[in-house]
Amino acid sequence: MGNILRTLFARKTDNVIGVDIGTCAVKAVQLDRRQGRPLVKAVGVVDLPPGLMENGACLDPKGLAAVIRQALATGGVRGGDAALAIGVPALFIREISFPPLSADELKEAVKWDSEKYVPFAPESYYYDYAVTGRGASDLELKVMLAAAPRETVDALVDAAKSAGLQPVAIDAEPLAIYRTLPAAANALVVDIGAEISHATIFQDGAPVVARPVPISGQRFTEVLMEAFELDRGEAERLKQRQRGLLLRPGDQGEPSAVHRRFELLVSEAAREAQRTIEYYRIQNKEAIIDKAFLTGGGASLDNIVHYFTTQLDIPVVIHDPLAGVDIAGGFDPQFVRSLGGRFAVAVGLAMRGGEP
Repeated sequence: MGNILRTLFARKTDNVIGVDIGTCAVKAVQLDRRQGRPLVKAVGVVDLPPGLMENGACLDPKGLAAVIRQALATGGVRGGDAALAIGVPALFIREISFPPLSADELKEAVKWDSEKYVPFAPESYYYDYAVTGRGASDLELKVMLAAAPRETVDALVDAAKSAGLQPVAIDAEPLAIYRTLPAAANALVVDIGAEISHATIFQDGAPVVARPVPISGQRFTEVLMEAFELDRGEAERLKQRQRGLLLRPGDQGEPSAVHRRFELLVSEAAREAQRTIEYYRIQNKEAIIDKAFLTGGGASLDNIVHYFTTQLDIPVVIHDPLAGVDIAGGFDPQFVRSLGGRFAVAVGLAMRGGEP
């Protein structure tokens, strides 16, 4: 079968392009990691036309390659080494248990037992695993198992190569995001994307469960389209520049229909995040989840943190994936930082580089 996270590609490089192929856009970030803190050298983003991606899978590698080339060109991204990510819709992550085994024994056990857990046809997926700790007793090993369909991985690699890139690493989106987070060893991360959102729980730095959240940035855009009779582009621009679309809980005054619909959507997303925590704690009563991070473009809504804090009853932080990097001269730092959580995956991929 082979592995997806470590040994599919293993060449190490300190000057790499993180390429995040989402459902709505291709985002590329090039970092130079040779001088201590990573330095952002180039940033590019291009919207994806309909029909190229669906649920994390590439439907048209040649068309996707053209968009990747455009993103690299518009951002002035130069060089060939790239790290890519597999999104949660196409990714299986689960924590499973084994008795104490040697490294060789565990490798064989995971190889044969993966088919019991992975919801893909046998021999149709790449997988990887890592020991995350021990259970309540020393008689149990906790192992993170991750898998993705071969077809999905191979299509993304083919598109990247056709765009002139040399893939040096394949990663999972939650791991890429985690690389940009401070103090998130035992945390919930909610990524509110344009079309797809997901919640991931980390324990001791390892993702142990990842679940889709049926609320995305597009749902908020559609509210504005209906309320003000706007086309999608106009509604998206309004959402990005207009403050106060989501009122703070308990604000005085009568909320408008738009305010109420935004509140309902955010409240539903927060409840799904809480269900993710409850689902994991049912099976792992000793779990520690002491913080939550909100990331992705949808996390930029005013006051969203207050709804999640009320629902989750733990500290909630808006994630800044650029907090741990410097920005090269020639960029407008304010503009780059305004892109915010949209670039969390791309930055995390570039931070990973080609490390095996």
